[in-house]
Amino acid sequence: MEGKSEGNVFSYAMEAGLYLGGWFILRDSIEMFVYSNVVSFVGLCLLALLSLVSMLLTLYIVVKGTDIYKREVLKENVSYFRVLNYGFYLFFFASMLYSVFLFFCLILFNPDFLADQKSFYDAVFSQMKTMEGASPEMLDSLKSVYDKGFEGLLTQSPKDLAMNTLFGETTYGLFLCLVTSIFLNKKISK
Repeated sequence: MEGKSEGNVFSYAMEAGLYLGGWFILRDSIEMFVYSNVVSFVGLCLLALLSLVSMLLTLYIVVKGTDIYKREVLKENVSYFRVLNYGFYLFFFASMLYSVFLFFCLILFNPDFLADQKSFYDAVFSQMKTMEGASPEMLDSLKSVYDKGFEGLLTQSPKDLAMNTLFGETTYGLFLCLVTSIFLNKKISK
């Protein structure tokens, strides 16, 4: 029984990872569209809404996938480590799929994605400066933080960005699963 449940962790995590990776790709595609076509506060609001939806959908996929894994594979052998292990693999497979997408997207389809993103935020900052009550000093300091961040991103190769995304998203998933596994490792009641 132990070997069977450990062997199945990959197939169940891959399946849920496909859904999560697909969501990451769809989210990124929407962001690319917004960054290159919508330059206003409406675009900023769309990105904020997309972030909220992304967090909720990511959490839903983790909880739903873990629940299916618990019911179909673990049955009575539920433990914190097994649930955490599943969550780690789920995010690893999702991040791998997303990183491959990002790499090919930056090479083939939209090599100017990061430059579009920087232009979007530059335009938003310049619009914010014209607003009444906006503090130019605060906006300038915030813009300098963004500029420093983009400076590092714009100098990276697509391969390095994809690898950093793989490690970053997997680490994000590990921290998320450290918390969610506490709640999801409860025994299944009959």
